Amino acid sequence: MEDEEATEEDISNEVASLKEAYRNFLAEKTGPPLIHFQAAENNQIIDLTGNNFNAELKNMANTREMGTYQVINLGNANGYVDMSAEAGDALAQMEDFSVSVYYHIRSGVSIVGRGNFLWTFSTRENCSEDTGGYIAYRVNAQRYALSEKGWGNESEALQISLPATKGKWQHLVYTQMDNIAQIYINGELKAEGKIYCTPSEIGATSYNWLGKSPFPTDAYLRGTLLYDFKVMDRTLKLSEIEELAGEVSRLQYAYDNPAGTSNPFSNSTMAWAENNKIIIHRTQSIETCQVYNVLGVSLFSVDLTDEITEIKTQPGIYIVKTSTGLTQKLIVN
Repeated sequence: MEDEEATEEDISNEVASLKEAYRNFLAEKTGPPLIHFQAAENNQIIDLTGNNFNAELKNMANTREMGTYQVINLGNANGYVDMSAEAGDALAQMEDFSVSVYYHIRSGVSIVGRGNFLWTFSTRENCSEDTGGYIAYRVNAQRYALSEKGWGNESEALQISLPATKGKWQHLVYTQMDNIAQIYINGELKAEGKIYCTPSEIGATSYNWLGKSPFPTDAYLRGTLLYDFKVMDRTLKLSEIEELAGEVSRLQYAYDNPAGTSNPFSNSTMAWAENNKIIIHRTQSIETCQVYNVLGVSLFSVDLTDEITEIKTQPGIYIVKTSTGLTQKLIVN
């Protein structure tokens, strides 16, 4: 008896499986982000790559505490983040690449019309119809686009064609492998297409912003919170994208609930920095802790045998991960 003819659904599933396998095969390159910014107390933006990119808050943008998180608040006065010209030098090295960021747009904010860019890397402060190279993502159409010579020559773009969700934390990943471009929202593939140009072809960009358009008359992105912006010179695996998306529920809980309220999405193990020490309060009978530097290199492992463990260390930025799931960035002074 002959084999039954494959259905359209069978073929579709097989194609999806092959695409994911091929993607994961080509995404074997690993390593930390080349651009990575997080908010810190006292209106500071920390460069977690260790490259000393000096990001600055502009036009009354600020950082604010949100539960256990520090987030960037763009505010309502054309606030934005200047990520520094040096960040654009890092971008110019990239061919396959991925951009990841968490954002929350306030429900009452209008994101209709020109502008409302979530992130921008531009060769000119003010691009025009035929001048300025850029890569950028705007939320009014959830659209990634690039051009080597102004918006009139914007020949390549990928978009969801719907405004971004407002009133809830969201996670965006734009990732490009060779000429395959994808947009993921909260771990789900929302758009896929062909993009042939890469950041390395645009070259070094001197004007690199969060919340600001490369076009002078465009609207700034207002009423928006940002967390953990990073750019990697590689394609992300689907498992990595899904893991990043898992942070959304914890961000939303922190946003919705006042400080001190028990968070059902995390365990109650806590870590903090104090007087050249990392201090960890454990809640499980058996627990271990791994400490990393900002480049993701493991420095040492500690068994948490006591309820309170103090680890003496040098000043710097550290990532603490415990066996029960706690992951936390600490700045040791």
